[in-house]
Amino acid sequence: MRAWISLAVGLIALAGVSAALWVRTAPVERPPMADPTANATHSDLRVHTDGGDLALSDLRGKLVLVYFGYTSCPDICPTTLATLGGAVNLLPIDEQPLVAGVFVSVDPERDAVERLGPYARYFHPSFHGGTLPPAEVAKIAADWGVVYRKVADSSSAMAYSVDHSTDAFLVGADGRFVGPIAHGTSATELAARLRAQLQSDGLQSGSQPK
Repeated sequence: MRAWISLAVGLIALAGVSAALWVRTAPVERPPMADPTANATHSDLRVHTDGGDLALSDLRGKLVLVYFGYTSCPDICPTTLATLGGAVNLLPIDEQPLVAGVFVSVDPERDAVERLGPYARYFHPSFHGGTLPPAEVAKIAADWGVVYRKVADSSSAMAYSVDHSTDAFLVGADGRFVGPIAHGTSATELAARLRAQLQSDGLQSGSQPK
């Protein structure tokens, strides 16, 4: 009987230790970030790239896919950029030059422009990568309804990660904001949307970008 009591006490003690360890190691939910989307104007933006300064207005005559992220992002950014590039590749070959991409880094302290260009072009040759000093990136992000924040990570050699908005954006050939591209949109869905927008903007197959 004493043996059973000792075993029961031991199991209870073990359960208590396990529960305490779970509490310590359970992931901590991060508070939600503010949503400035309602105040976004999506005005023209200009970033430093490895090819010089680039503004959205420099790409008039093309549809532009805009995405905010950072090169050290482990999953969301490469997945989204691969989807954007894949959608362009699904277009007829003569329509692909009518679409460009601009990847804006929200981690300018680590993302040098020399690194951003090759990173963006890896996903599609028509994609540009750029950034600005932190204060200017913050202004652009706020204007586009994008939120981001550093999150310290002592377990990583990177020291911190960056939480950020996951939607991309579509800009028409005339420079006007068309709308967001929800995270999770497939390349096939986006390609259909791009084709519809090309038709809406009067950019038919075989036409040349301005």
